Amino acid sequence: MVEIDYIDVGYDDNLPEFDKGYNLTTKSENSVIARIEILSREEDVLQGGFQITYPRYVFSSKAKKHFNKLNNIAHEHYGEGFPMNSEGVEILNYGNENSICYISFIKIKNVDAVTFKVGNKIFW
Repeated sequence: MVEIDYIDVGYDDNLPEFDKGYNLTTKSENSVIARIEILSREEDVLQGGFQITYPRYVFSSKAKKHFNKLNNIAHEHYGEGFPMNSEGVEILNYGNENSICYISFIKIKNVDAVTFKVGNKIFW
């Protein structure tokens, strides 16, 4: 894994304030890209998560399988999720008294991407 500079790609306006952002990335032999993100505030974790991007020609169904597995894990932990669909993005939201979570599946051009993020409820 390689640490890369944290850059706001336009989604930070939706987040509570945070002090530091960390991004780590790696790429497999099959061009699967994994990104890990950790956001902190006053040395507490605000949010952590990952995104895995799969080239469609290599793993056309693996992304959806991983999305379904993550959904099952979140469902076991949180209970029923709240689905949303936004312009071709499948999103499931979860939460309890301690944390919030979302999982998304998206097809963008020639890739499928799965995102999983968990946030500390005290900041939201």
